[in-house]
Amino acid sequence: MRSLSLSRIWCALALMGWGASLHVHAAPSGSAPLDAIDAARRATAVATYNGGEVTVGEVEDAVGIATPSSLEDMSRMSYVQHFYHETLKQELLLGEARQRGYADMASVRKRVQELAIDLMLGALIAEPIKSFVPGEEALQQFFKTRAAELGAPELRRVVELVVATEAEARTLLPTFQAAQGTELRELVQKHSLAPTRNDGGQTRYFDNKGALDDKSASVDSALAAATYALPPALGLTSNVFALSGPEKRFAIIKLLAVRPAYDPSYEQALPVMKKILTDEQRERERAKLEESARATFQPKVRDDLLKLLPTELGSAEAEAK
Repeated sequence: MRSLSLSRIWCALALMGWGASLHVHAAPSGSAPLDAIDAARRATAVATYNGGEVTVGEVEDAVGIATPSSLEDMSRMSYVQHFYHETLKQELLLGEARQRGYADMASVRKRVQELAIDLMLGALIAEPIKSFVPGEEALQQFFKTRAAELGAPELRRVVELVVATEAEARTLLPTFQAAQGTELRELVQKHSLAPTRNDGGQTRYFDNKGALDDKSASVDSALAAATYALPPALGLTSNVFALSGPEKRFAIIKLLAVRPAYDPSYEQALPVMKKILTDEQRERERAKLEESARATFQPKVRDDLLKLLPTELGSAEAEAK
């Protein structure tokens, strides 16, 4: 890198500081035509190096896209210097990366493509959608027809004791009914065959159909039925019942916790409804953009070959060789 004299750098920084104070709140270059004088000013090189330079315009653009919270005092020379050094550093590292061949790597090209897509989606979808406000009619219709998406059903947790025979379950039932705390945990750990035995028999929350709170899995349907047959009073114990799995096993449960159902009013549901409708609008806009791209580029898919891909693809070990 060929260094400029210290006086030239300070003069250029002063010029940059003046320019930044005038243009920092404007959009980066390209948003409006620049007259010849301003174009020449922006083209002034603050630093040069083998293969390139850093101009006043580049530093101004770096300042122009800074976050509002960082634009507190644009009159400080140290602030402008910071953006000059950051811009120069990026230029030098980019030059080094190109020299080492990183620009030709497949992963780099893929990342550049992803960034281009992200920028397009941001400009055409993300930014416009910020001003999207669902209308009152749409909100009222959502509340009438999609109320199930707004609330939450009652959820319960139990302590379960699962054994191999009905006779063993009936023998343990009185002890299970009376046990609490450490005694209950030890009883479950000693006798239960369920995966929850190491957690003291405690299940996760599930609804009356057996679905877990995050919908990732379900508990045994017979266990769910026995749980919701109990009144919502903590500590109540079921009778012995048979599980519905392939293995013939029997269980007893004790109600551990109840999370009441949530049925929001219209006002309470407004934030959730607005978010869902906004997300759906965003997806519609993205789908329209994809449809437009498909119409423009007209992809042709060979389904007959696509179906063969899992068997045709090489292994990771083969690719490494």
